[in-house]
Amino acid sequence: MSVNMRDSFDQTLTDNPGFVQETDDRGYSFLHQLSLAGSLDGVDVCLKHGADPKLAAPNGMTPFKLAKALNWKKVMARLQEAGGD
Repeated sequence: MSVNMRDSFDQTLTDNPGFVQETDDRGYSFLHQLSLAGSLDGVDVCLKHGADPKLAAPNGMTPFKLAKALNWKKVMARLQEAGGD
């Protein structure tokens, strides 16, 4: 997610609070997907809306582990700040 989409994504989650908890067919939430993509803004918005930074997908991957796999240091730091590991 680009920084230009932050406000739009924030508004979408405000209008549809359940979206932040929904998962895709792999069990990945928005937080998982955006952590894997290295999107600090996306991760921050998800956390603001109550996404669980400790939630593991069925394969055992947490958002932090996904970010760590690609060495997204800023995303890793933000997830740790929110209690993820």
